[in-house]
Amino acid sequence: MQKTPHEPGEKWQANGKQISAKALSKNSIAYWKERIQKPTARSVECANYCVRISHLGKRIFFNLNSAEKDIAARNAATIYKHIIAHGWGDAISTYRPDLEKKQQDQSRDLSNTIGTLIHYAGLFSSARPSTVVSYARSLRRIVADLMSISKKGKADTNDSRRFQAFRDAVDAVSLDEVTAERVLAWREHYVTKRNTSPSSRASAMRTANTHIRNCKSLFSKKYIALLQQEMNLPSPLPFEGISLPNAGPTRYRSKTARTGPRRRERRISICSRVVSTDTTIESRIESKDKLLQIDNPIARGISSRHANGVRAKNLIQ
Repeated sequence: MQKTPHEPGEKWQANGKQISAKALSKNSIAYWKERIQKPTARSVECANYCVRISHLGKRIFFNLNSAEKDIAARNAATIYKHIIAHGWGDAISTYRPDLEKKQQDQSRDLSNTIGTLIHYAGLFSSARPSTVVSYARSLRRIVADLMSISKKGKADTNDSRRFQAFRDAVDAVSLDEVTAERVLAWREHYVTKRNTSPSSRASAMRTANTHIRNCKSLFSKKYIALLQQEMNLPSPLPFEGISLPNAGPTRYRSKTARTGPRRRERRISICSRVVSTDTTIESRIESKDKLLQIDNPIARGISSRHANGVRAKNLIQ
């Protein structure tokens, strides 16, 4: 193998590595000119030069915004001098504003989230745990719809992991995202989507009002002062000032007629069964005929609860 000829003034180690005659300073452009490069992403080379700068145990990537190597090296030296003079914080805000925003989001106070509210509401509330769980379920339902968080995950994830991912995403939402205007728009959309008939609209309105009422209960006046000590609650509070319109009576009304031939025959059939078991089939038929002819409460089907088997047997005899 032919060796590369050494130039005059160069120093070489025994293993063939060159020894620099003079170490370059990090403040010099020549130092960074040897360390900048164009990174490759998916086999495509970046147009601009980039560099990673290390200082005080921290190492951050910077885009030098130039395709010329000399200009890029000068920019790298400028960034390094800025870090030495003003520190990492000012350098990041000047040359990496995107990274500064990301760090602010990561260091955001988590005491103002949905999950923290549910946690402290469960500690301070005097309601039953199952009741608080229903309150939390309503809040997560509304927040998930507001933030378009879907329960559907990847196809290869099981139900428990999918549910946990959904809950974590909802619990990380800030309370500032839940405003009265957005909640009112959610209720209108929820009711309109199910407005197939007057009864369906009324049912949807009652369901939406129930969810909102449950959410309001998490900000109860009984322990709101305790919540404010532990959390940075927004002002005005979420769901504050939202009225609950009357969706109509909730009393169940049966659509089946309470009286009629079938109902009367069924009552008479029940009454005929209370006759003593020692009677024959013929006597039961005669007894049933007598019940149809006798004017008594059982035959009219008014109140079978006040006529027991003994009275029915006496009436027949």
